[in-house]
Amino acid sequence: MNSQVSDIAEQVKREGSSALRKVYEDNRTAFLQWLMIKYKCDGELAKDIYQQAIVLFYENCLNEKITGNSSVRTYLCGIGKNKYYEAVRSQQKESKLKAEDLEPAMGFPEESLSKVEAALQLLGEPCRSLLIQFYYHQRSIEQLAETFQYKNVGSAKNQKFKCLERLRKLVKNDVQFSLDGNI
Repeated sequence: MNSQVSDIAEQVKREGSSALRKVYEDNRTAFLQWLMIKYKCDGELAKDIYQQAIVLFYENCLNEKITGNSSVRTYLCGIGKNKYYEAVRSQQKESKLKAEDLEPAMGFPEESLSKVEAALQLLGEPCRSLLIQFYYHQRSIEQLAETFQYKNVGSAKNQKFKCLERLRKLVKNDVQFSLDGNI
């Protein structure tokens, strides 16, 4: 599809999912390669960003927000670049999280703060993200269950408890940590 993005948008609006499927299939491989090569983007993140770009493209088609004479691929890559930078900013914000932000809610003594911060870096996923979302971003257990796709609120609550226990164990064992993630 080398037509102008505005022409393709009209086609998607008229024909719906069949036209959108063609846009999706025609641009997926090139988009993923572009994002992974140009931005050194991880494959899973690139796939997520492509999904977001397609959804936004479709919404813009329906809302008649697409104008111009660029190609669909260029349009999708523009969205992708913005979504990639958004993801990077979000990751940087989470990685700058300080243990002091979590300390009061988690009940660690003040002298343990540097250990907590280092232990968070070593904790691993999804525990690290789950605890950050709950304590730092103050997400509810219901929101965690939805975000992390747990079967129910009880499962999310149980996982949060287990993650907090793992963090406490790391801090309690007084393992020698360094902030670059090496033990």
